[in-house]
Amino acid sequence: MWKTRTSMDWAPTATVAGLAVWLLPIPHVVMLIVAPCAAGVVAVMGSIVTFACTGVYQSTSDGMRALRRIHGPRVRRIWSHSIVSIIACALVMVIALGLAWAPYGDRVGSGLLLGATVLAILRTMRSVSWLEMAWAAADSEAGLGLVPEEYRKKRHSA
Repeated sequence: MWKTRTSMDWAPTATVAGLAVWLLPIPHVVMLIVAPCAAGVVAVMGSIVTFACTGVYQSTSDGMRALRRIHGPRVRRIWSHSIVSIIACALVMVIALGLAWAPYGDRVGSGLLLGATVLAILRTMRSVSWLEMAWAAADSEAGLGLVPEEYRKKRHSA
């Protein structure tokens, strides 16, 4: 269920951001070091999400084709949410860097930075799980033993 519900990412993101605002403000000097590094990590996550999206859409297994045919709009929405979220997370980190010197900027910046990091991590994990699903579908179709033998026999005999 988590793979198809992008809205489930907002609760942990808001929780971490809220805790960071009230309990864990990152000092100004540390923010100047952490924010650009975190933005770089999110950029790498963006490339992972893009790779996973490409892998899922290029999968030629029957299962993935059927998934795209039946649930095409939902799958597109999941991928567009993931890609746009990663871009937004990188922009939010730049904004957090700019807030480092504003009054209460360390608290707000900390919340934005950590919240964006959590959201990027969750969206990247979802993308990788979709890619694993595409690979498993291709492997099972190729008969590499990832599907129980009984299921394979039923499928080929029908």
